[in-house]
Amino acid sequence: MKAKDTVISSQQMLDVMCSIPPKKRGEDYSRLNKAMCNKQAEISFKAGIKEVVEWFEQNINYKNSSIREWDKWQAKLKEWECEVK
Repeated sequence: MKAKDTVISSQQMLDVMCSIPPKKRGEDYSRLNKAMCNKQAEISFKAGIKEVVEWFEQNINYKNSSIREWDKWQAKLKEWECEVK
């Protein structure tokens, strides 16, 4: 995954701006800002999920998983600061 895949693009910003009526854009910056932040959060969330799925597909043998693979998974969760306590 590339860094550009985790941030809002110029086209996505334009799409967000166009989703707000023109008269409202200038009057309500907080509405526009909130819409931009929501779009960025959505992109970041999806990128995070994609990273997890890609790692799993590359590192875990679904048909014959072992303790060693479980240990790799636990180490990756720790790296991502997602440890289950």
